[in-house]
Amino acid sequence: MSSFIKSLLILAMIGLVCLTFYAYLGPFFGVSFDPTRNTKQVPVILNES
Repeated sequence: MSSFIKSLLILAMIGLVCLTFYAYLGPFFGVSFDPTRNTKQVPVILNES
């Protein structure tokens, strides 16, 4: 059981390192992490009685 937990932790650490490398090196390979921005105008009526 301890070897299973040990291998699971090692796999999680390798995944974390790979995800970190992907986050830093992604823009060099054409991956964009910027959110798409959309402008939205909503009319507001003040003091409607």
